[in-house]
Amino acid sequence: MPKLVRTKSYFVSLGMLMLATCLRFMPSGRLALAPAEATPGPAPGCEMVSFGVLGSYKWTDPVLSSRGAIVTSCIPDTVRSLDGKKVSILGFMVPLGLSHGKINKFALCRNRGFCCYGVVPTINEIILCDVPPSEHCNLIMDTPMRISGKLDVGEQMAKGKLLYVYHMKVSSADEP
Repeated sequence: MPKLVRTKSYFVSLGMLMLATCLRFMPSGRLALAPAEATPGPAPGCEMVSFGVLGSYKWTDPVLSSRGAIVTSCIPDTVRSLDGKKVSILGFMVPLGLSHGKINKFALCRNRGFCCYGVVPTINEIILCDVPPSEHCNLIMDTPMRISGKLDVGEQMAKGKLLYVYHMKVSSADEP
């Protein structure tokens, strides 16, 4: 029986096959994005926001003082004005924490390509979402979800490292 030799072209072909498999599940072979202007309406009592707004600016890391306080921030006033408001936004869930088989923490991303084969979102295209203990939600992958809750806008730092820019306390999660 001949010995199988794995050449560079074998691995290139294998990589192309894996990429084609990922693209097969995406409409028209393009990366699916949560719509910039969401078609469904907001949840009751919420303002509809899009990743087109939250990710509308070029992200640059904040400048810190010698004590670790933020001196300059690139977040525009139009986005900063959303701080503390109840909003609804369409995005794709990436689970980060589970409790009793239900999600209690997830990242809401602009696109579903948040994996090794996709486009890595910038930090202003991700919302860290916490679900209250009484409101755990089911994971629904590769489907845009309308997530609603109180949005916190601002750089959150720990030991001089940026953790996140957007945080949401989720009040509801549903398919649009």
